[in-house]
Amino acid sequence: MKFRYANRLYAVKPGDSLLFDPNAAHGPEEIDTLPVRFLSVFFNIREYS
Repeated sequence: MKFRYANRLYAVKPGDSLLFDPNAAHGPEEIDTLPVRFLSVFFNIREYS
């Protein structure tokens, strides 16, 4: 699968992981072989005072 982040495409293979700032356009762009499964985890990093 190729995953878009901003203006770049990343070839993602089984076992790979990505960590990025979600403010740019992102998501699966090309599916080379079916089936594809991926896990998305969303979290916020907050500074507490």
